[in-house]
Amino acid sequence: MLEALNWYALILLLGVITLPVSFLAFRHLPDRGFSFSKPLGLLLVSLLAWWLANLKWFDFTALTGWLSVGLLALFSGGLLAVISGLRRDFKEWFRQRANLKTVLASELLFLAGYAAVLNLRSFILDTNSWTERFFNFAFINSIATTTTLPPPDPWFGGQPINYYYGSHFLLGMLCKLSGLGADFGYTLGMGLVFALGAQACFGLVGNLVALTGRKGGPVIRTGLLGAVFMLVAGNLTLVRSVLQNGFLEWGSKFWPTVLDIPGLTGFIFDKDAAGKPAMLLTEFPVNSYLKGDLQANQMDVIFILLALGFGLQFLVFPRRWALVGKPFSWQALGAVLLGGTLLGALNFINGVDFVPFFGFTVLLLGLGELRGAGRWPGKVGRWLLQVAALAAATRLVYLFYTTSYGNMVKAKPVENLEQVPVIGWLSQYIALSLTNHTNLSEYLWQFGLFLFPIITFYGLLVGRLWQEERQPGVRPLPRHIRAWTRIAGLEFAFIGGFGLVLAVGDVREHDFSLRTVVFPLLGLAGAGATLWPGLWEKLRQRPRLTLEAMAGLLLFAIGVVLHFELLGILAALVYLSGRFAGRYLEKSGWRLNAEFFAVLAVAIAAALTLCSEVVYVRDVMDSRFNMVLKFWQEAWLLYSLSAAFLTWRVVAWRWEVIRPARVTVGRPLPLLTRLRLRLSGFGFTLLRLGGFQPPLVEEGDGSTGWVAFSVSENTRPPATSLGRGGPANRVIPLSGAKVVARARSRVAGWARRFWLGGLAVLLIIALMVPVLYSRQVTLNFSTRYGLNSEDWYARTLPADYAATTFLKNYVGQDPARRGIVLENNGLFYSYNGRVSVYTGLPTVVGWANHELQWRGNLDELDIWKPWVDMGKIYETTDQAEAEALLKKYNVKYVFVGQIENGNKPYYSNIGDYAHYSPEALAKFSKFMKTIYADPLYNVYIYAFE
Repeated sequence: MLEALNWYALILLLGVITLPVSFLAFRHLPDRGFSFSKPLGLLLVSLLAWWLANLKWFDFTALTGWLSVGLLALFSGGLLAVISGLRRDFKEWFRQRANLKTVLASELLFLAGYAAVLNLRSFILDTNSWTERFFNFAFINSIATTTTLPPPDPWFGGQPINYYYGSHFLLGMLCKLSGLGADFGYTLGMGLVFALGAQACFGLVGNLVALTGRKGGPVIRTGLLGAVFMLVAGNLTLVRSVLQNGFLEWGSKFWPTVLDIPGLTGFIFDKDAAGKPAMLLTEFPVNSYLKGDLQANQMDVIFILLALGFGLQFLVFPRRWALVGKPFSWQALGAVLLGGTLLGALNFINGVDFVPFFGFTVLLLGLGELRGAGRWPGKVGRWLLQVAALAAATRLVYLFYTTSYGNMVKAKPVENLEQVPVIGWLSQYIALSLTNHTNLSEYLWQFGLFLFPIITFYGLLVGRLWQEERQPGVRPLPRHIRAWTRIAGLEFAFIGGFGLVLAVGDVREHDFSLRTVVFPLLGLAGAGATLWPGLWEKLRQRPRLTLEAMAGLLLFAIGVVLHFELLGILAALVYLSGRFAGRYLEKSGWRLNAEFFAVLAVAIAAALTLCSEVVYVRDVMDSRFNMVLKFWQEAWLLYSLSAAFLTWRVVAWRWEVIRPARVTVGRPLPLLTRLRLRLSGFGFTLLRLGGFQPPLVEEGDGSTGWVAFSVSENTRPPATSLGRGGPANRVIPLSGAKVVARARSRVAGWARRFWLGGLAVLLIIALMVPVLYSRQVTLNFSTRYGLNSEDWYARTLPADYAATTFLKNYVGQDPARRGIVLENNGLFYSYNGRVSVYTGLPTVVGWANHELQWRGNLDELDIWKPWVDMGKIYETTDQAEAEALLKKYNVKYVFVGQIENGNKPYYSNIGDYAHYSPEALAKFSKFMKTIYADPLYNVYIYAFE
């Protein structure tokens, strides 16, 4: 408990002292970056200590960390002292009641998220069950215990880490500052990263709402929804799990159903055209917190949100030199360094995220620049200069990382393409996926919750285009052609009905695919277009929308033929997002920054997932596995962010459930000279049935604007009829306007409630995933183990744990005692590597498969040969051979524990690991000093003096 309070107080301190910097960095956002201040403070303090230690001015210790805290506090105080406008803005912002409510909600969300995750993790004991917790813990512990930088790789002989270790470094920095080890720091980091991500998401979504002019309640509610969408909700595969496995009996321990965790929360087993399972992994944030994987992508969620907030400002405040303001000034230098710090953090923390979100920010910068004053050539030139400055800053700020980082992907030349310019070089690293594609059903299970409000909002925008792009004056079709269209409509109806029969069979067989929807979709859409009265004429009046719809249906059909089911929906999302963004840009005096940002985010999310369907990086796995894993995680972030904001936009939309019409008053009313009402045949019928008679007005066709109105019952001007004839010129009673308005309001209200009900059902299903998952992994919260993430080790291998603790303390007393420790070798996702993991000392080679992924610039034998030699050192009875190999790999300590000696009475779940004979293990005592001995379990630690 005290450990949790320690980190909570520490992160609050960093957030408070960084507030002036945050207010200046995000000054164009409504919340001034308040929700970003904590992660920004952690990043700045860590970078200061990182530079001081890399420059060898100071050792990497707690003292250096607190010195960095002091320097940041002085800098923030200096900003308040020097910039009077910042002081004034600071005071005025905190005096506003709406802002204080937002601050309170933001801080309560942070505290609740921190406490909830720590409470959950305190019930979970296992720290290494087919996850990557071991290597994440090893990196954090290595950084938390080392006094020199760059940090040593605990699984490769102490060589510098060749991985994006930024997230581990930030948590290791907190371990230094708090005085806690990685044993508590790992669990506390889980809660902290979740809480920081929830608060940052709350802030960014709230800023989008606030940019529309709203304050208080809408900002808070939508911000909370964004945090729930992004970090709490799961996917929708619970429905498939129930359909396949059914419900448990009422009162069962895990009612309503037991989750198939691998299939539910990650693995896709779709088969390609050849019938081979795809074996793809698609995780989402809450799944990682439930499994206990403190991966780099979880920390990077926070800094992606900061980068997006930074880029959003270019839409809010467009100008010449959108980034720097005044070129060649101190202000410009500060803006470029800040942008480089925020965007470069993406490369430092999770390199895969850098290119997409650097590109997104650069796009926003370009739009901000293009909306400023000046001519096009000057705008483009200024944009390119600022992009170059940003790119240079991302490398400069993280110089010690970018210069030491080696390529993680090894070149694999492709026969017959090696000599082709450009293509030959690209083919060594990138390949096309022409047959292995994801089923539509998997995509909907994963992102269906977010696509529901997104597609609804896009439907409303299409409805707006339907009204705006009508071309009057289209001649009606000849009678014989209309007859043929009706015949074609009947054929379409038959195809749609047959497709529905197939769809029912697919659902019963749990084989939902694009075929399930494409035939009903094509058939019923064609039938509706040709048989619905008047629809064909309306489609002819809107040729562009009609062609776009036909192209979309064609892509769906092509997807069926090519076994590429996502082609149609993803291409449609990308195209429509671009179409809507273009419409926003065309509007004079455009101020819809938030909606524009949201549709761009949807476009990038769809483009990323589309990209992962057709290309992949040729890493160790040489498949789409990592591409889908990484890009779908990025898509989850963007979709959830946009879906939360667009949910509010859909709810706030004044729904047009009845065809609009323009009503013009024949004689001016008191206080009003012109009144527009949106009425319909339905409303007119209500008025006539209600017995309303004159006064009369003329109704004409119209579709512009949303105008609120209120008409009193006793307002009755003289009747007027201009009588141009036709159905669009009906004479209706003006006194019934209020009744029509109320009728339409009721219909719109029911439509809104129905839509919200559908969203609520999807959200409940998604929230059931973490609820049921947490019940399973905690056995219904039966036993609380605490926050020490080494507790499983103490319970499972008690003799090993005691020896490991001794070695950690022994080395901690004197940094000069640090050195390489030898332990049993093992493959990935095993318990081997445990000594290096929990002491922070490097071993010769840990999980060799992971080192192969991280060190693409090395020959595989450079990793496998030392790994094999580790076993040879234990196995041989030749003292000279063992001593020579130990010196070759610069080993300082040899660990002989329960795994090495085969003494396994306490851990039946460990498995049959390689162990060695007593004669072979006894040789170490002959030429090394015994610094730890446990004769009861034959556990020893030997050291070279």
